Amino acid sequence: MGKIKNGFQELIKKLSSDPEVGGLEIRDLSLQYANIKKGKVENFSVRLPQGVMEEGIIKEREKLVEYLLQLHDMIAPKERGRVIKVTTSLQASIIYTQSFKIPLVAQEKMEESASLNLQVISPIEAEKACMSWQKIGEAQTEQELLGAFVEKKSVMDIQKTLDEANFYPVVFEFSALGIARLLKTLEGVSKERALVLEISPEGMDFLIVKNGELYFDYFVSWKKIQKESPQITQEMFEENITREVRKVSNFALNRVGGNIDEVLYLAPGMEAQVQAILEKNPGVKAKPLVFPEHASLGPTWYATIGSALRRDSLLKKEQGINLGPETLEKALFEERLVNFGRMWRNIIATTLGAFLLLYGALAVALVAQSKEADLRLGEFTTQNRKLELEALEHRANEFNSLVRYIGKIKEEKRDKSLMLKKILELADNNGVFINSLTINKEGNVQVTGSGASHNTVVSFKGIVAKESDVEKVELPLSRITVSEDNAVTFALSLKIKD
Repeated sequence: MGKIKNGFQELIKKLSSDPEVGGLEIRDLSLQYANIKKGKVENFSVRLPQGVMEEGIIKEREKLVEYLLQLHDMIAPKERGRVIKVTTSLQASIIYTQSFKIPLVAQEKMEESASLNLQVISPIEAEKACMSWQKIGEAQTEQELLGAFVEKKSVMDIQKTLDEANFYPVVFEFSALGIARLLKTLEGVSKERALVLEISPEGMDFLIVKNGELYFDYFVSWKKIQKESPQITQEMFEENITREVRKVSNFALNRVGGNIDEVLYLAPGMEAQVQAILEKNPGVKAKPLVFPEHASLGPTWYATIGSALRRDSLLKKEQGINLGPETLEKALFEERLVNFGRMWRNIIATTLGAFLLLYGALAVALVAQSKEADLRLGEFTTQNRKLELEALEHRANEFNSLVRYIGKIKEEKRDKSLMLKKILELADNNGVFINSLTINKEGNVQVTGSGASHNTVVSFKGIVAKESDVEKVELPLSRITVSEDNAVTFALSLKIKD
């Protein structure tokens, strides 16, 4: 059954994207969020008024929810329903740390051995504590672990508050772990035995880093330093730094196995003052802790950025301190499962959307083609009708022309026949007998006939020539002859005018 579960988890991991996990640092006077995307830090912060949190404990939960929602709106504008995954960094004032050693045991026995030792050394009753550990060193016969402890109620209160503001705490750690993690990325500083002093609005935090791993964390609040005094004087400030540095150095000499190589300090706006105080201690080599890559953000962001870097170790399943009630594997599996479902939902939705778009595009194309075909058909029909009308009109014009031409011919025939009748009448009236009368289409008329005498024929020719509808009346002498019975025959030509 376990193999099936592990196989399913591996399948989900391969088929889904890795979750985005930022760093969220919660202090008495501020909320800070940082996320690293493609090597660049995205950061947002909200100031908390005094009284919302004290010494790392929630005092006004509703107000804290309100400020967390403000931060959420900065991170994800107009996406208040989105759940933001974070490595939550708790204030050092509620954290207890202690290193311890266990014999070298097999990996599967290591968790059991470490848990038993944690319960023994816990400064808080086991049932009221959240405790965790991480490996910080190893020798031939034993290995060294760092244990961390916090009251369970404090963690549960913060977790419920984060849930209400749609923040999902994948891991609970503390600021010293973030600074130590970021310190691993820095070249040119001693990581064998270094003391890191962080001065913040909440107090002073002393970290011992051994071989790049956090070995010890010790926090002193300003409230503890101030006690009954109205304010912290310069003398009190200097005295406490000197005393605590000496105390931590002695601890390192006894427990870490050597003197502190150098003191690295984070003191925004107080660098010169802190440097002068530390240099008064003989043998102390001090310098400000600066990360050039993040210098523009300043020291107050180093712990938050370090917590954001925790994501890489989470994805690699590297063992580390987690003071939350949930296991890392469960949180990551749930996140990947959600991402897996969301990814395939998006794939299915995108595929269906693509098909719908394709179908819509085809439908639009078909409608457009149909309209274009109708338009072309209409144009073709209109053009054909136009051609037919033009042909009919042309035929009608031809027909009308023919009708007019025929009418004209008839009219011409009618007029010319009248003229021929007129010639016949003139012949009868003037004693001329017409033998033949012919006319061609040009209107040329040939008249043959006879008269009683030569004068009668010539007189007839003159009478015809006087008619207004004739022209070119010709009667050559050669066409006038006298027959045996003394009758005079003739051949007259004329043209009827158009």
